[in-house]
Amino acid sequence: MTLDDARWMARLIAQLTEEQIVQALVASGFDSAQVKLYTEKLISRRDQMVRDLGLAGEIRPLRPDGSNQVFSYNPGFDGPVKIRTADGREVVARVSDLVVEKGKTLSPANGPLKKP
Repeated sequence: MTLDDARWMARLIAQLTEEQIVQALVASGFDSAQVKLYTEKLISRRDQMVRDLGLAGEIRPLRPDGSNQVFSYNPGFDGPVKIRTADGREVVARVSDLVVEKGKTLSPANGPLKKP
């Protein structure tokens, strides 16, 4: 793969909006905590790829100040992730016992989970 090939691929990936990333994760069956965590990870990687390939002047980052690597999220308190489909239906990501604490998924019963 050439650098031009990588830039072409980065430009395609960069066309995805945050909403589309969230919709894809929910449609893939991830629970709300995983959706929140993976959204931040994917956005962080997308923005880093844009910078690494010298495309920052062409493509704006989704997180100009950087991704929040230590955020916490509990669907029991913060509510589950919800998306709206193209036909207007609301889809709610499932809720499990997983939470995000300081940027890592945890299961209250089992302590820290394996890093995704």
